[in-house]
Amino acid sequence: MQVTKQQTESCMEEFVVSEDLMGLAIGAHGSNITDARNMPGVKRIDLDEHTCTFRIYGDTEEAVQVARAKLEFIEDKFEVPRDLIGKVIGRNGRVIQEIVDKSGVVRIKIEGDNERGSTDNCSTVPFLFVGTKENISNAKVLLEYHVSHLKEVEQIRLEKLQIDEQLRSLGAVYIPGPYFPPPRERKGDRGYGSDFSEDSTSSRGGNRGGRRGRGSRGGRYNNDRYGMHKIFT
Repeated sequence: MQVTKQQTESCMEEFVVSEDLMGLAIGAHGSNITDARNMPGVKRIDLDEHTCTFRIYGDTEEAVQVARAKLEFIEDKFEVPRDLIGKVIGRNGRVIQEIVDKSGVVRIKIEGDNERGSTDNCSTVPFLFVGTKENISNAKVLLEYHVSHLKEVEQIRLEKLQIDEQLRSLGAVYIPGPYFPPPRERKGDRGYGSDFSEDSTSSRGGNRGGRRGRGSRGGRYNNDRYGMHKIFT
């Protein structure tokens, strides 16, 4: 009996859950804590409701940790750049809802400036996650990946605008199209009919169907075939 008591005490975890999250930890009609008590290797789970403290006793450390992961609900924040808020949330909240569904968090709350006592000058907005530690970790990974992707797309857009401005300042003739930078139109250049407009097919040499000919001259590129805007939408 003495050995059993020592083993039980050696595999014990104690943690405190925020009072406003106790309902999630216990579950509706005690369903969540009952499931944790019925987990393999868990001896018993004691709850001090006055201090919101859980004590889990089990046969092994692994069993105790699994039960704790099910009961320990927390809140955590992730800072999102203010200028990306709309794209992170998505149309009708589609993007942020997908993150909630995939991660398993209970909810994600976007804190307003009045809630945290800050001003509009703040460059980030905190997203408040509620869930288990594992769920919140998953949500952070998904949100961080999405924000990183949005930043990369924005950086590409800004670089393109900068290059366009440089081309205009140099007086270059630039027709927006699938090629960047666009090929220069020079006399005597040989081109491919599949990239030319109809004007180029009537050039000397009578080439049809996109074949390369000696008489073809550099024509206008068909901008309708591809569009740069597709990359950035």
